[in-house]
Amino acid sequence: MLRYTKVFCACFLSLVVILLSESVSSGHYYFDCLGFYVKEKTCVTLDESLCIANAESVYDTFLKALDASNAIEVEASRVKKVDTAGLQIILAVKNRLDKAGGNIMWNKPSKELVDSAKVLGVSGIVGLDD
Repeated sequence: MLRYTKVFCACFLSLVVILLSESVSSGHYYFDCLGFYVKEKTCVTLDESLCIANAESVYDTFLKALDASNAIEVEASRVKKVDTAGLQIILAVKNRLDKAGGNIMWNKPSKELVDSAKVLGVSGIVGLDD
C-alpha cells in the first residue's frame, strides 16, 4: 500500500509541475522563497517628457507592463519635464498595482520628477518621497 501511495504522490506532483510550467510558459514568473509563482518585475524607461503631449503613449507603455507583471521598475533619470497629466498616469498605475498586490520601484528618479510630485503632494503616494 505504501508503494502505491508513493507512486501516486510522485505522479501527482509531476502533473502539478507540468500544469504549472504550462501556465507560466510566458517566462514572466519565478518561484519565490516560499515556493509560490510570482510575476517578475517589468522595467519601464521614461523619456524626457512626462506630459500631456505624450500621455497616451506613456499610459500604453505602463498598461503593457501591468499586463506582464505586478512589479514595475521605472527608470526615470531622463525625465526633465513633468505636468499634472504625467503624474496622473503614475497615480493610476500605482492604484492598479496596489489593487493587484504589486508595487512600483523607482530607479534614479530625476530631481524634476521628484520635485513635481512633491509640489502636487503625491510624492509619498507614488513612492517618490525621500
